[in-house]
Amino acid sequence: MSKKADFIKPVKAALYIRVACEPQPEEHFGLEIQKRILTDYCARNGYQVAEIFSDMASGFDDKRDGLKEMISRLNDFNVIVVKDFSRLFRDTFKLYELAGQAENHNVSIKSINDGDFISRNFFITCEVLNAYRNRSNLVYQ
Repeated sequence: MSKKADFIKPVKAALYIRVACEPQPEEHFGLEIQKRILTDYCARNGYQVAEIFSDMASGFDDKRDGLKEMISRLNDFNVIVVKDFSRLFRDTFKLYELAGQAENHNVSIKSINDGDFISRNFFITCEVLNAYRNRSNLVYQ
């Protein structure tokens, strides 16, 4: 192994899985299916799974034990991996807040279905586009 490779730190991933209720039909991606999908993704991409956090609760509920535990341990990993961003929150403002907390700890949030990494800049861009769209709608109504 080269000297340079000795200094490369592994990407430590926190996996977050959530369902509103169990049992979920297989096509609805229950907890075990989400876990398998995310661990397979991490293995293919060289991520070391540091911890798997899970909840069985609504995506609008921000008092979920697994989510709170993951947030309290943001210093323990580099990336949060989810199947899609709705696993974290179904409330965009709460997702924005989480993105800010993660950024403050140099942690990325990666959704394997929704595209790439998410950050507060993503939300700012969305808000600018929404404001422009809303303004345009007002002008042409």
